[in-house]
Amino acid sequence: MIINNNIIEYDIKSAGLTALYHLDLITVDEFDTYDKMDKKTRVVELGNHVKYLTQLTGKPIYRAMELTFKIYIDIFKSLNNISDHNIIEVNHDALWLAGRRCKFTDVSEYIKLDVVKNDIERLKLEFGLQLTNVTKVKFVAKREYTLLVKYKVINIYLNSMTHTLLFRGANPDPHHIFYTIILDILLAYEYNDPKLYDKLHKYLQKLEEDESCYGNNMINNILNINLIRYFIKEMI
Repeated sequence: MIINNNIIEYDIKSAGLTALYHLDLITVDEFDTYDKMDKKTRVVELGNHVKYLTQLTGKPIYRAMELTFKIYIDIFKSLNNISDHNIIEVNHDALWLAGRRCKFTDVSEYIKLDVVKNDIERLKLEFGLQLTNVTKVKFVAKREYTLLVKYKVINIYLNSMTHTLLFRGANPDPHHIFYTIILDILLAYEYNDPKLYDKLHKYLQKLEEDESCYGNNMINNILNINLIRYFIKEMI
């Protein structure tokens, strides 16, 4: 499947930190301390703190945080009238939307919406936790893309303005020669390049003659030639 549309990744700002404070699992002083750390350090330190809280309370704190993220995302979806067909994927504290730029990004004042009533009750019954502390819950537009190719469990996002790719479900080496070929093909498709047909069949012919002509497979367990065949099927 190919989606040729404006795609925006929205993330909850400082999601883990926000959820822990909202759930009254850290103090305001701890919040401020973590908030002043650089992102890499904060992620490590918060991860260690969640492990400590899990041992201390005997509760699956990470699962409670995941449910809290879901509550935030459901409110965000409700406020912005986001339909299922707009949603490409949701992962932890982020969601990718096609064809939507959202007006309401601060969901702080809408925690008691009916749409999340059941999950808030589940927080209390399953984890013994409540969204007690008042805090700012804001979504930020992190990255934008212009094209998406879905192949099996992999999403390949293209930003044609910056000529960059994002792979979700795989972590290929951006210096791999086949990575450059994928970028070349997706740009040609988005720009309606009349040479796209020739490009695809040139790559296919070379791979049929020698499957290793562009090095080893760029993505584990997926043949380079199968990607080209899929592009031909979907693009031509």
